[in-house]
Amino acid sequence: MAMENKNKTAQFDWMAFIEECKSKWVLCAISVFVCLCIGGLYAILKQPIYVTKGSVLVTQEDQSSAASEMVAQFSVGGMFAGSSTVDDELAVMKSHTVFRSTVKELGLNEICRVKKNLIQWRYKYLDAPIKITCNPSIPDTLSVALSFDISVDENGIADIEVKGNKRDLTEVKNVTFPTLIQTVYGDFELSLTKDYKQGEDLRAKIAYYSYDLATEIYQDILLLYVPNKKANMIEISTNS
Repeated sequence: MAMENKNKTAQFDWMAFIEECKSKWVLCAISVFVCLCIGGLYAILKQPIYVTKGSVLVTQEDQSSAASEMVAQFSVGGMFAGSSTVDDELAVMKSHTVFRSTVKELGLNEICRVKKNLIQWRYKYLDAPIKITCNPSIPDTLSVALSFDISVDENGIADIEVKGNKRDLTEVKNVTFPTLIQTVYGDFELSLTKDYKQGEDLRAKIAYYSYDLATEIYQDILLLYVPNKKANMIEISTNS
């Protein structure tokens, strides 16, 4: 008898629940609408994460082969007296020197973001609309991370604010490109690239780092590892 009462209590009364929803249908409709709006907003705002992977095959040096010697000269290991094992090559590739030379050659110490709409920003790499140039010695010795906040109207007139370690450094208004920005850390010239769209408003933020600081950033986000000790292979991956 006790077991029968327990089963009856455990049963959910769907009819009573439906009647309750009918009596409060306005509140239910509002709740569904709000949930759909939140879900849609999340789907729009959430940045997609891409996994980029690559592989490097490490081969043993063969002194009898002219072709192998040529490959060794242009390999990463060739920069450090020719590493002959996967572990040695991995250590070379993870080194600060190799990372720094890559950052310098590719200009990875300059990161540009462009405002897409009211709430979204998009990173721009090879298609950045604005480029910063300066004396080559500045990114070698720069002690702070600089932030350039740029607003350009449809006529190409710009307002630029520069910060260093979140402190205001300088601000210029109603300038045209190319323009020279003077700071305590040196002079920076901002110019438009071929990817700038004439006649459109532009809001951009450019982070400018020293080579050493940018190197540390990329060493943290780039993963290098040996997936299989029996294979002469080094895997490289990053999430972005």
